[in-house]
Formats: sequence, C-alpha cells, structure tokens
Amino acid sequence: MINANYAVGAGLDPRTQAIAVEKRDTPYVNIIATRKQDKNKPAIKKLVKVLQSTKTQKWIYHHYKGAVLPEKNVK
Repeated sequence: MINANYAVGAGLDPRTQAIAVEKRDTPYVNIIATRKQDKNKPAIKKLVKVLQSTKTQKWIYHHYKGAVLPEKNVK
C-alpha cells in the first residue's frame, strides 16, 4: 500500500491503475504538524499559507492527476 504521490512518481496513474482507492471522505489524511511552541514561527505560518493557497491546491490536484486531493480546512 502506498500513497498516490509515490505511484505518480513511478509513472503510474492511480485513478486507473490502482487496485483499491480510498473514498474522498476518508478519515485518514496526511497532515503537517508542528510543536505547540513553533506554531507561530514565521516559517511555519508561511508554510501553512503556501500549502493552503489556491495556486498550490491546483498544482497538487493537477500534478497528482486528481489522485491526491488537497484539503484546506483540516485543523
């Protein structure tokens, strides 16, 4: 079992070549986490802003051919 980004990196199309795919509403997501004392550091705030930007969200969707779905609202 691998994440879709690894499949795409290997030249596969997870949408058509996967044996099984999780549903969109799966409770299992990849997240970015930091220590409480680091959450207000400028670098962390910048990372969150970039990852949640529309430009990055579109890049993720297109680069991973819709197999990796970015989510802005995970807290």
